[in-house]
Amino acid sequence: MAQEVNSMSNIEAGALVTIRTADGRELRRRAVTGVIDGLDFPVVWVTTEEEWDEAQGNGHRPEARPWPAEDVAEAVPA
Repeated sequence: MAQEVNSMSNIEAGALVTIRTADGRELRRRAVTGVIDGLDFPVVWVTTEEEWDEAQGNGHRPEARPWPAEDVAEAVPA
């Protein structure tokens, strides 16, 4: 799922994304940020859809974790 920078530029806060785990699984998440500089490589901060919805409903930032941008892609609509 390696992505070119141009295709990742559409990722922004709230976007549905698919992340690839170290063992090759693909999981659906919500982007909390677009692609930003991490310590060593570009990242996208992501959270679960449940956490995103709960945070939006209660007016706070969702708990999120940085994910390597090369392992994040826009989710294909179901």
